[in-house]
Amino acid sequence: MIKNILVLCFFCASFSGVAFCQEKTEIDSQVISVNPDKEYLIIKAGEADGVEIGDGLIVHREGEKIAEAQIIEVRPEVAAAEILNTEKEIEEGDNVLIVKKTYRGPKKSKWTTILGSGAEVDSMAPVETVKPGRIQAGQGSGAVSADIDTSPSVVFSYALMVLRENGYSVIFSSRITGVILAAKPIELSIMKELLADAMAEIEHKIVISIEIKNNSGASELNITGFKEHSQKGKQIKFPIVRESKYYADLADLASKIKERTEH
Repeated sequence: MIKNILVLCFFCASFSGVAFCQEKTEIDSQVISVNPDKEYLIIKAGEADGVEIGDGLIVHREGEKIAEAQIIEVRPEVAAAEILNTEKEIEEGDNVLIVKKTYRGPKKSKWTTILGSGAEVDSMAPVETVKPGRIQAGQGSGAVSADIDTSPSVVFSYALMVLRENGYSVIFSSRITGVILAAKPIELSIMKELLADAMAEIEHKIVISIEIKNNSGASELNITGFKEHSQKGKQIKFPIVRESKYYADLADLASKIKERTEH
């Protein structure tokens, strides 16, 4: 009889636990710094408060949502977040609400449905020419494309050269598939305020993918990229979109590769 009761209790706890774990809790904080480019901010809450890389947050003022961001670096007392989109200019002292999953009791906020841990920025901007010479950008995919009047094998070689000249390290390359993966560190001035140390295992970088296709003896070049932030095994990625300052890097690489191969 006792055994049956224990088994019943176990199943009840298991089934109720599924819903219980899905509940969200909140961490309140404040903005203490915003970098000059308005890309990142630092908040007055960190690991000691339960903040983790990848957590989503809302910046608000007097009950009005100002911006959405996502945590990309954490310290014991402070954390840094990449700003995903803004409705008004963020100011020091603005309130921050971090919404995250937890095993603790139920608490629901009006902000909960606005931002989750996987928030992304959407855009419907049309495809438009970035520079003369058939280099185009697709906003939705964050891709830059170029038609090059040179064979894929030549374009491939010059692409590797241009990448290295611009500070990228090649992660993977295949002449058979025409694919190149490369990365380089991102310099984030605001992170210096966090006093990063080697033990934190922190890395911020831009990763790009170059695909070179054969187009009747000529080449079709496609470049996409994303920003990658990692800390102690946890990782978060943001696709590079047209609004990002790193998007200009993709267009610049395409232009340089095209110029090198056609002249």
